Amino acid sequence: MITRKKRIFAQVDILFIILFFLSFVNSLAGALFTVSLVFYWQYGVEGALKALILVTTRGIMSSAVAATASLSSFRWIIILGSSFIILFCSSIPQRNKVKVNNIVVSILGFAVIVILTSFLNSSYPIISMFKVISFALPFVAVIIAVADTSEYYDWNDYFTLFYTILFILSAVTIPFGYFRITNDDFQGIFNQVNMFGIIAAVYIAAVLNSDFFAMHRKWQTGVIVGVLIMIYLSASRTGMFTSIAVIISYVFLNKKSISKKIMYIILLCLLLVLCLLFMYFVSEDIFSTLREMIYAFMFKDNSDTIWASRQIIIEEHRKNYLSHPFIGTGFMTPYIEGVVSYEFNFDLVVEPGNLIWTLLGNVGILGSVLFAFLFLVILTSGKLRNLYLLVGAFAINMGEMVLFSSNNMSILLYLLIALYVFDDKESEGRYYEETE
Repeated sequence: MITRKKRIFAQVDILFIILFFLSFVNSLAGALFTVSLVFYWQYGVEGALKALILVTTRGIMSSAVAATASLSSFRWIIILGSSFIILFCSSIPQRNKVKVNNIVVSILGFAVIVILTSFLNSSYPIISMFKVISFALPFVAVIIAVADTSEYYDWNDYFTLFYTILFILSAVTIPFGYFRITNDDFQGIFNQVNMFGIIAAVYIAAVLNSDFFAMHRKWQTGVIVGVLIMIYLSASRTGMFTSIAVIISYVFLNKKSISKKIMYIILLCLLLVLCLLFMYFVSEDIFSTLREMIYAFMFKDNSDTIWASRQIIIEEHRKNYLSHPFIGTGFMTPYIEGVVSYEFNFDLVVEPGNLIWTLLGNVGILGSVLFAFLFLVILTSGKLRNLYLLVGAFAINMGEMVLFSSNNMSILLYLLIALYVFDDKESEGRYYEETE
């Protein structure tokens, strides 16, 4: 049976996407756009999730193309308000209830224990509690929203087609140095080179899972190769490694859905890209040039170890873990020995490092075990052939720990996780074979 899907972009969606780009003009326009997302709530679960995606995307745009939106506190209102709309308005289909219940209980179990332990050891327990809630509530909301609407709405293609516009605009900025704010590395229209890299990795995973691109394999290959080139230009190691891991896991786990011809095209295109890059940078000593290119990308010309940029942060988490190994030192907050403050401050910043050390340092062995259990619940809830979506969502956090940052781009990771769990093309009768 073929499940008929709603049109990806209704008129109201097109209107909000136009408003999204108009919000680039100045800070006032950005603020008004954020406020306008409240009107999306009248469309229930679907509108609330789209509001979450749009407010997240607006927050990661480069200041070179989009004025910074003021009213940052209202951004939180949109995030939390949209999450509550989803929780109160959702009606989960029977076939998805068991998966949803298992995941939600696992998230809430992790959140409750971490909140309780934060009041024992954290230097900032109130802020730690808020950060746990700001992680758990949107995560649960996105899981429920996709579970509720996936039978009639294709969230993967909504995200893919919207972000295709953003990556086309990013490609246009390649020749212009004005758009390169950090270390003269390419960042497209996103706010940082590393952000560009990890968003690109998420986008590649979504393109591989896209029904639209499943019917246009040549476009799919061209888009992926183009995005890989842009990731290389951005010098984002996390983005590149994650993208490669996503592509490899997709190819090995989806042999039936991709013909040998398409596989050869992808491999040839990748080889061609490498050859072109090599020819562009080639000098008299080709081996020396190749070595220097690899060194520059891997080490970023500033250290003798690949992970030097994260070494200080990892060491800080290691110290926190050794201070309180069983329950940690508080979720996503700085730890100062002997200091306990009950202030509530949005400006308190912490560098999270990578997922493993962040968990060990912040929530200790107990919280890490609970999170590992949550991961296993998610892992066993989806199909093996879709594992590349989960690879994309979690591998990113080995280099850029954004999974717990709802005010950053973590909502896009929650969406990818939800697609892994609930995007079952075969059972819905919409699994496409490649189009020649």
